[in-house]
Amino acid sequence: MAEISPALIDSLLEEMGPCFPEHVRGTRPIHSKGIGVAGTFVATHAAADYCRARHFDGSSVPVSVRFSNGNGQPDPDGRLQVRGMAVKFYAGGTREPDHDLEHTDPNTIAGVGRVEDQPVRGRYEETDLIMMSVPTFMAQTAERLLEFEQSYRARPVRRDSFFKRVKSLVTMCPLIPHEAGYPMSGNEGFLQWARKYTPAQGFLLENSEQRLPASVLVRNAGSICRMMLLPKSEM
Repeated sequence: MAEISPALIDSLLEEMGPCFPEHVRGTRPIHSKGIGVAGTFVATHAAADYCRARHFDGSSVPVSVRFSNGNGQPDPDGRLQVRGMAVKFYAGGTREPDHDLEHTDPNTIAGVGRVEDQPVRGRYEETDLIMMSVPTFMAQTAERLLEFEQSYRARPVRRDSFFKRVKSLVTMCPLIPHEAGYPMSGNEGFLQWARKYTPAQGFLLENSEQRLPASVLVRNAGSICRMMLLPKSEM
């Protein structure tokens, strides 16, 4: 793998900002909204037949996991976008939950403190696994990723003209749907760039078929039901 220059890394980080107008300073440039959890991973015996990595040897391995939305701004969970899951394995280490820890996060699971409050002990090997909810990525190199970011700069969303809509029907080239109430979007610029870069077209097609994870649908439905059941005095 070719080494990425520090200048290119700085350019990538700098270009991420204009993609997300509502980005909160001090948070991650992408996948900024998420939740972290701690747990253990135990591989099945079959895993060792396919990979010699230490965390696949069948032993109990401490892990830190972060689930995240794809955008670099605090979008509502109900908005369609890529979801991420990052896992760090600590093969050879141990982590014992400390139930006497003072909880610093009201959303943490009862009886278990924050991930950073539970250090992994022992001599361990770290392995990172990063996943997204689409099978393809939009760029094959860091240079192409920079092109994507430059094309995805957010622009005001405007209703497509009558002639543009007729042309899309005649040429059988569907227009990118715009979300109601979303004033800025980089979709149009990305579409123009993807027409010139074939690998991005696969990402575009897969991303257009995204569906909300079942967990999001269940949580939103639960919130609506609780609101309906609340007495009027508590609403």
